[in-house]
Amino acid sequence: MARKTKKTAENPVNNKEFTPFDKENVIRPLKLFITIVTHGQGDGIVKLMEKAGATFSFITNGEGTGRNYLPNLLSGADTKKQIVFTFVREDNTEAVCEALKNRFSLSRAANGISLSVKLTSVAGVSVYRFLTNVRKVKKVQSDDEY
Repeated sequence: MARKTKKTAENPVNNKEFTPFDKENVIRPLKLFITIVTHGQGDGIVKLMEKAGATFSFITNGEGTGRNYLPNLLSGADTKKQIVFTFVREDNTEAVCEALKNRFSLSRAANGISLSVKLTSVAGVSVYRFLTNVRKVKKVQSDDEY
């Protein structure tokens, strides 16, 4: 019986040396904005943040624990909240803050609270690229194209 051999495709040799991410790209610090709004306003906050330069947001539900027992009993006030977590490059924080101030000053129904936390590190380059929406597309040229 003849022995069958597997043919393997040869990988093109990459002659380029490895260059660290921080040598090819500018690394900007990140801030995490935590915004708490009335239930139903989270999507509007995410759209507002995207227009102001935010790169990544997600929403979670929460419930307020205020001590206004009497008004809550009398009016049946809803304490459901949405918490929006948004990652913003530090160079876009002023635009995001200004957009939030404008949004919260529209009316009493559009109120909320927001705070920011400076991130000092993330776990890996791919996480940083994901949070900052850095996309780099490299075309690999083969010898057959020439």
